[in-house]
Amino acid sequence: MENNSKLENTGILILSASEFNATQLEAKVQLEYASFKLAVDFKVPLKGVVAIYGPSGCGKTTLLRCLAGLEKASYGEVTIGDQVWQNDKMFVRPHERSVGFVFQDGGLLAHLTVAENLNFGRKRAAQALDEKQCRDVISLLGLEPLLTSRPAELSGGEAQRVAIGRALFLNPQLLIMDEPLASLDSLNKDKILSHLDQLKQQADQPMIYVSHSASEISRLADYVIVMDQGEIQYHGTIETVAARQDSPFYQAQQPFSVLFGQVVDPCNQFKLSVIDVDGDQFMVPDLALEQGRTARLHIDAKDVSLALSRSQDSSILNIFKASVVTIEQLAHCGHCLVKLSLAQSELLALISQYSCEQLSLAPGSVVFAQIKAVSILK
Repeated sequence: MENNSKLENTGILILSASEFNATQLEAKVQLEYASFKLAVDFKVPLKGVVAIYGPSGCGKTTLLRCLAGLEKASYGEVTIGDQVWQNDKMFVRPHERSVGFVFQDGGLLAHLTVAENLNFGRKRAAQALDEKQCRDVISLLGLEPLLTSRPAELSGGEAQRVAIGRALFLNPQLLIMDEPLASLDSLNKDKILSHLDQLKQQADQPMIYVSHSASEISRLADYVIVMDQGEIQYHGTIETVAARQDSPFYQAQQPFSVLFGQVVDPCNQFKLSVIDVDGDQFMVPDLALEQGRTARLHIDAKDVSLALSRSQDSSILNIFKASVVTIEQLAHCGHCLVKLSLAQSELLALISQYSCEQLSLAPGSVVFAQIKAVSILK
């Protein structure tokens, strides 16, 4: 297979989903232990980041190991694009699957330097990266100062960056990451997420990312699979999953919305970036965004207030007309979670039950959503 796709503005060779005909991942897997049973059946698009979300012990890691061939399910059908990795007649062994796997602890070889760990992956690639492409991966992840170090000399964040680099040196068809940030502090998590953002923006590299962190999911995921007790509860785009009333983000009392828009003005006269979301113009502090690029907006429900008329004397920049879709009373905290319909997007607002009654809100009510804070997830 000839492969000419590259990371934008670099020479990194990446097998894109289109090049190996992988438009979707399909899996029917059953695996049973003494005290746990995994039984899943799903078909998801292989584009961008597919996140698997759920509580500890729900089967996320076991599912990943089945996909990578590290566990052989008692019953299994795993197909990626037009390639069959497992069915009742065949089982493709782990080293024959073009998968880059990043474990929670990095899994680096202690006796090898960083450079040698990277080359360990490169030597096992079906289509090895050339020297320039290797340098570009190293640059993307900021590994230059670490190349002569050994794993024992690395911080947790540095070790995980090396682990990601080694997985990319495999030039995989599928990059699988099993809670890679679970053991890191918030500063190192943010650094790694920034590197993953860059990888996602610049390459057509399918990724499966496992986490039980809502903030990581909202920042990275394009598609979300929600698991519990060895089964898949539901799956869908990040926008639709975040807006569901049975979403685990609700249950964790951290409901949020994710909207996608296009940068139409990177920096206006007031040092604000303007992002168009289906005709609504969001203004956010200038973050040096490129004009025309897609921006991901994270909006916490608690940062959205509602009014029956548009305020003319408010410091809030983002006020949009919306209609109420549903109202859910959260009796345990005295609040209501209101789902709103904007032009073509859905937005969540968390307001007090008192405010809901004072405004006489009901499905179909026309309101003005006042968004006090918007996070841009690059």
